[in-house]
Amino acid sequence: CRICHCFERKRPISLVVKLGFLAALLVGFGIIIAAVVMTANGYSRCFDGFGIISCSSAEMLSTTLSGSADPPFIGLLPALTVFDSFSAELKSETSQMVTDLNAIMDSTIEIEKSSLLLSGVLTLFRDAMSDPQNIAPKDESGTDLLSDCLLCEQLGPVLSKVEVDFSNSIGAALKSARDQVAVQLGADRRRELANQIDSAPGPLAEFKDQVIAGLNPIISGGWYDTVRWSIETPFYYVVSLLCVCAFIYFAISLFSWALWTFQESTEEPIAEDCEDTMIKYNRCPHKLACIGWCCSVWCIFPALLIGGIFLAVAVPFAGGCLVLDSLDSKLLDEVQAGTGFNLTGDQGVMIRDMVDKCLAPSDRSSNANMMDIIFFDNGTHKNYLRDEFDRNALAPINSAFDALDKSAEKLGDNKFSDSASMSQLIDMITNSPVDATIFPSRDRFDPSDARWSLLSTQPSTADQSREPPLTAAAVTARCDDIVLSGANTVGLTTLVSHVSASFTMTPVIGTPCISLATCTLISDPQKEGACLQYNDYMNTLKVPLFTKKLFNCPVFQYENGTECDPLNMVGNTSSKYSSDCLLLDAATGTYSLKRKERKCSVEDFTDYVSSFAKRMNVTVTRMEESSLATFDAISSGLRQAMDTHFISRLMTILNGLTCGFMHKFFQGALVDGFCFKGVVGMRELSSALVLLGSAVLWIAAVDYIMWRLQVDNVNREEDFVDSVDGEASIVSASE
Repeated sequence: CRICHCFERKRPISLVVKLGFLAALLVGFGIIIAAVVMTANGYSRCFDGFGIISCSSAEMLSTTLSGSADPPFIGLLPALTVFDSFSAELKSETSQMVTDLNAIMDSTIEIEKSSLLLSGVLTLFRDAMSDPQNIAPKDESGTDLLSDCLLCEQLGPVLSKVEVDFSNSIGAALKSARDQVAVQLGADRRRELANQIDSAPGPLAEFKDQVIAGLNPIISGGWYDTVRWSIETPFYYVVSLLCVCAFIYFAISLFSWALWTFQESTEEPIAEDCEDTMIKYNRCPHKLACIGWCCSVWCIFPALLIGGIFLAVAVPFAGGCLVLDSLDSKLLDEVQAGTGFNLTGDQGVMIRDMVDKCLAPSDRSSNANMMDIIFFDNGTHKNYLRDEFDRNALAPINSAFDALDKSAEKLGDNKFSDSASMSQLIDMITNSPVDATIFPSRDRFDPSDARWSLLSTQPSTADQSREPPLTAAAVTARCDDIVLSGANTVGLTTLVSHVSASFTMTPVIGTPCISLATCTLISDPQKEGACLQYNDYMNTLKVPLFTKKLFNCPVFQYENGTECDPLNMVGNTSSKYSSDCLLLDAATGTYSLKRKERKCSVEDFTDYVSSFAKRMNVTVTRMEESSLATFDAISSGLRQAMDTHFISRLMTILNGLTCGFMHKFFQGALVDGFCFKGVVGMRELSSALVLLGSAVLWIAAVDYIMWRLQVDNVNREEDFVDSVDGEASIVSASE
C-alpha cells in the first residue's frame, strides 16, 4: 500500500524517542489495567445486584405469604386463615365463642331487666310531668281551665338531671356493655360481620396472587434467569476474552518495542569480498508491530460494540431508576400513559395509596396498614375495611367497657340512689303534693279582668288582710292549706269557708271540699256580682279538676291489658323477681315494657305523682342490687370472653396487615439492588469496555507509528542492497 508508505525515508531513532514509545505503551497498559479493574467492579456490582433482587424477591414472597416480626406483619396466609376460622365461628350457633358468651349473657340478664325497669319508670314519670295536659289542663272540649301545675314544670329539669346521673351509673354502664355484646353477637349482626370478613380476603387474595405472579419469574426461573444468565455467562466470557486479548496485544507491542530498542540492527559486510559494512535491520520488530495494529481491530470493535450495547441498555434503566427513586402517586399518574398501568376507578385509588403508603412512603420508618388502604364503595362513600370493623364492631364494645371502668367507683358508697338529683326528686315528690302546686295561671288568668275583678276586691270573696292574702289567684287545687318551701298556700276549704260567711253554700257533688254560693235574692249589686264571679271561678278553674278525669296518668300493663305497677313486684336478685311488668319476647329473648294510657282526676293525679317516690326507691334498689350481683361477671368474665374470642382476633387482623415490609423490598431489591448495583454496574461495565477498546486503539496507534519507523528503515535497507547488487552486476558485466 503506497499510502501506508508515503514519505518513506530512513529514520534513525534515538533511545530517548524509543523510551517515549515505551511510556506510551505503558500508558495504554495502565488504561487496560484500569479498564480490567472497572470491568471486574462492574460485573461484581451486576452480580450483587442480581443476587440482591433474587434474594429480596424470595424474601418478599416469603414475607408476603408468611409474615415477619420486623416490621410486624401477620402474613397473607395466616390472615386468610384467621379470616376463615373467625367467619366460621361467627356463622355457627354452636361455636365455642357463641356458647361461652351466651352463657355469660344468660347469667347477667338481671342487670338488663332491672335497668330497663328503672329506665321505664323514669321515662313514664317524665312523660307524665311534661305532658301539656297535666301542666295546663283543659276540659274535653279543649277549653282552657286557666290553671298551671307548677310542680310539673319544676320536676322537668330535676328529672333530666336524674336521667343523666342514671346514664352515668354503674347499672347503666353494665347494661350498656352487655347490650353492645348482645348487639355484636346477635344472629343478624354475626352474619353481617361474617359477610364483611368473607369479603375482606378478596383484595388480599388478589394481592397475594399478583405478588406470586410478579415474583415467580425471578425466583423460579423465566425471563429473569435468561437475562441474568446472558449477562453472567456469555457476556462474562466474551468480556474476559477481550481483556485477555488486550493484554496479548500489549505483550506483542512490548516485545516489538524491546526488539526494536535492543536488537534493531547489526553491521554486516556489503559483500563477501568487501571490507565495507552496512546496517542490517531486524525484520521481527516491524512484523510484530504490524500484527499488533492490524489485528487490534478484533479487540477494539467488539469492546466498543459491547460497551455501547451495555450503555444503550443502561441509559433507559437509569431513567427508570430515577422514576423508582422518586416514585409517588403523582409521578405514577404522569407515567401511566407510557407504562400501561390501569389507574382508573377504585383500583387506581388503592394502587396510588399503596405506592404512597407502602412502597415509597415519605416517612421511611412508617408501617402503614393495608386495611387503611383497601376499601369498597357502597355508592355514597368509601368504606375502608379497618374503619368498618372498628366503627361497627370494636368501637361500641370498647366504649361501653370504658364507660363501665369509669363508673366502677359507684359500686361503693357513691350510689345512684344517694345522688343529689335523686334526693331532690324524692324530696319534691314527697313534700310537695301536686294539687297544692296547681294555681290559676300567671299567664292566662288575669285577676283584673272584668270576669274576675270583684273576686279580689269584695270582702265577701277576698281578704287582703290575711297572710297570704285570700285572692282568686292564690287559691290552689288542694282542699287544705299547706306550707310549701316555707310559704303558706291557700286551699279551697279556706276560700269556701270565707265565702260561706256571706252566702248560702251548696256542696258540689263529686268534690271533697267545693261549695257554690246561692246568688238569688241579693239586693247589693256588688255583692251579687261577686257571688256570680265566685261561682264562675269555681266552675271554670276548680270543679272540673275534681269531677272530670282530665289528667293523664299512664301506667304499665300486661299483655292482656291488665294494669301493672312495679310497686307490686316481689322477689330479689337471687330468687328472681315477679310481677315486675317486664314482658318477655320469646322469639328474640328480649324484655320490654308496655304502656297503658289512663285518665285521672286531680285527686288521682296527686296520688299518682306521690306514689312515684316509692316506685323510684323500689326500682333503684333492684338496679343497684343487680349491679353488685352482675358486676364481676360482666366487667371481668364478659370482657375476657370478648377479648379472647372476638376483640383479640379482630385486632390481630386489623393490626397485623401492615405493608412496611414492601418498602424494605422496594428500596432494597429494586432501588438498591437493581439501580445502585445492577444498573450502576452495567454503566461501569460499559465505560470499562469503552475504555478497554480505547486503550487497545491507543496501543494500536503506537504500534502503527513504531511499525512505520521500523519498516521505513528496513525498506531503505533493501533498496540500498538492491542498488549495491545492481552495481556489482554492472561491474561484473564490464569485466
